[in-house]
Amino acid sequence: MIQTAGESREATVSNPRGHHSRPVTREDLRDKFVTLLADAPGPVPGGSAGRRGELTRCFDALAAVADCADCAALPLPSPER
Repeated sequence: MIQTAGESREATVSNPRGHHSRPVTREDLRDKFVTLLADAPGPVPGGSAGRRGELTRCFDALAAVADCADCAALPLPSPER
């Protein structure tokens, strides 16, 4: 629902993006992961091409994990200096 000063509007989406009938691609998910973290404050900040490359490699490594116990060995992006 969207509300403005004088009115509100509502819409329903039966099969939103990500639904099994409208799946997102791995590339879509990787782009979202990188975009959301590229400018995040904290241990994974920045937005440079180098940082985006690090985040892309991090996503690819995470996507390849078959067992959550293996997450400790994932390569993490280096903190911004």
